[in-house]
Amino acid sequence: MTRIFTISILLAVAQLQINAQQILRTSLVSPLTYEQREGQLRVLTSIVLSGEADSKNTLTLDGEPLSIQTTSRPDSLLAWFPMVGGQNILSCLSVGKVKSSFSVTAPISDNWGFFQKGEIHILQASHQDIAWMDTPEACRKDRIDNIIIPALEMMKTDPDITFEMEQTLNLMEFLEEHPERKDEVIH
Repeated sequence: MTRIFTISILLAVAQLQINAQQILRTSLVSPLTYEQREGQLRVLTSIVLSGEADSKNTLTLDGEPLSIQTTSRPDSLLAWFPMVGGQNILSCLSVGKVKSSFSVTAPISDNWGFFQKGEIHILQASHQDIAWMDTPEACRKDRIDNIIIPALEMMKTDPDITFEMEQTLNLMEFLEEHPERKDEVIH
């Protein structure tokens, strides 16, 4: 099965050509940056080359020209690769002939086996050890102000959002502080 991937960049970037005898490595940008592009999840990927970028050679992914973005390093580029899929071939071409190729694998496999036709539900949850990062009172305040209240606010705006608290103690503390919000917590 042939996959054609068209990679586009947020910034206005022309098709950039490179002069590289070898593609040394690729790695996901940290922190992980991904977004929906042209109907597919794409992940921002760094490409490290053995030489500097210039106008002699072209990068392709599975034979399709790759739109790329320069970085502050002359031997490094950025491109949006498929986040879900299999193995792809990143190639460096000079005058239409492959000079080097590098195998890249999507971070998430497209072969989900048993789960292929299922649904994945992501549950938001919080875990905070009591007094692990600060005093018990400071942790209590942090849980209420920075975890529980924002979670309740998100649930008000989107009925599909759920939130799980692992300890009833956390909810009891919240209700002690905000008894007027009992109906938001207990249905």
